[in-house]
Formats: sequence, C-alpha cells, structure tokens
Amino acid sequence: NASPKVSSIEQDFAGAGFAAGETLDRLFKNGKQKTILVPPRRLVRRASSIRPVDSMTMAQRIAAFIDAYALKATGINGIASALGCSRRTVESRYRAAYGQSVGAAILARRFAEVERLLANPRQTLAPIANICGWKSSAHLMRSFRNRYGMTMTEWRAMSASDGSSRQER
Repeated sequence: NASPKVSSIEQDFAGAGFAAGETLDRLFKNGKQKTILVPPRRLVRRASSIRPVDSMTMAQRIAAFIDAYALKATGINGIASALGCSRRTVESRYRAAYGQSVGAAILARRFAEVERLLANPRQTLAPIANICGWKSSAHLMRSFRNRYGMTMTEWRAMSASDGSSRQER
C-alpha cells in the first residue's frame, strides 16, 4: 500500500563492504566486534510496479516512467513507445500538467541522483555517468559544469564543507 508503489530495495553493497572491512580491522586490532547495520541505499520503483491505471492521467503515467527510467537510456521516444502514443502527445501532456518539458524532467531526475551519489565521499566519480544515464563521463562533466557552474569535485567539496546539498545556480 505504499505510494509510490515499491517493489524493491536497493542495497548498499559498497557501504556494506566498507563497514565489513572496518569491522574486520577492529576485530584484528583489538579482538572486539560489534553488530553492524547497513541501511539500504533507497527504495526503487521497478517497472513491474508501474501499472497504467485507468485513474492515472497520461501526465501521471509519463511522470511514473520518468521516475522509473530516467537513469536508463530511455528518452521521450521510449516513453511514447511504452505508453502507446506519439512523442508529441507525451511532450504536450507532460508540459501542460507540470509546466516543464519531459527532457528537463529527465535531466532533473538524473542530476538529483548525481547529487545523491556525490554526497557519499566513498563514491568514486568515474562510474557516476554510467549509473545516472549519461553516455560518457565527459558529457556528464560538461553538463554538470553548465548546470552548477563548478566541477563535480568542487561541488562535493563545497557540499561537504557546508554540510548541505547545493542547489543549481
């Protein structure tokens, strides 16, 4: 009965590995161990959870697909194909309901994930482009600099120093 419908929990395997390494180190150094709990990274709405319901408007269905697939290589054409309508219908219905283009919504979702990943100091920069749906690291770096006016490394340092997430300029 959750809203949005959730079918999976994304585990933080990297965080679990890091915590396990720290625990082993403590165990070897002083022979003491403690129970460690590693929270999940996030709830993930999978495609199996998305059911185009009659009560959902076309714009709501488009928003659900953006939320579920923005980090994949799915664009407006993929959404239109999945919903059985034209690209023009997808663009016009979404803009009328939410006041922005589908492309802008996809980018906003991707950049939100980039920010989330950058907030984790253990997350290396190299795989972020692939994780968040960009075709290359160079493209992400250019897009990030254009949007925020700084590099991802600068953003991470600034975010860490003030303890909060930076908003786009």
